[in-house]
Amino acid sequence: MSGFVVLPDGRAWVASNDGFDSLLTVIAAHIQAHTRDAALAEWLLSQRSLVLGPGMGALDIRELHPQYQHMVLAALETVSTAPVGAHDLAPWETHVTLLAAMLHSYRVGEPPAALNPMMKDVLPSTGQRSGPGW
Repeated sequence: MSGFVVLPDGRAWVASNDGFDSLLTVIAAHIQAHTRDAALAEWLLSQRSLVLGPGMGALDIRELHPQYQHMVLAALETVSTAPVGAHDLAPWETHVTLLAAMLHSYRVGEPPAALNPMMKDVLPSTGQRSGPGW
């Protein structure tokens, strides 16, 4: 079982339930510390597999309020490029390094297929709205 983080262009990063939950925990703490946005931090924590069940964790950035899309992307970039040991993601270093590369590929405008190694194709948008701010 695993959890997904879907970037705005539809490429998806996948990790084990534990890795996904750890990422969301670290991101929520980063957002709380740097933006003091408790609503977003609490919502992120509620998306963990630990809460929703194995294989149910997902964070589709496209579904977030635009204000929160930017905050989550910034937190993901900061956390994924931090030195190993700077947070509780060291056991998933290889996956976190891949996430950093995927975020960079997205930011420089490369097509999703350029770096989407865990998926056969991009994930289509559901058009749903998730999280606070809507």
